[in-house]
Amino acid sequence: MDINDLYFRHQISVMRAKAASDDAMRGTHQRSADELAHRIGHWQQRVGAGAASMWNVCRAAACRNVPLGAPS
Repeated sequence: MDINDLYFRHQISVMRAKAASDDAMRGTHQRSADELAHRIGHWQQRVGAGAASMWNVCRAAACRNVPLGAPS
């Protein structure tokens, strides 16, 4: 899959999670965003991209159930 498609799908999942009207849908979209962030981070590490460390932060926040943008 193209990296730009992964970025796009991640952003859509994050927006859908934030706009969800109930916890079940919010969780579904957040899990999708987390899985996509994981794939993006792996891709970036594989190609040696400098931004890979930021996606590791996203994955770590997801593992601790910390919403992105929240104080850690």
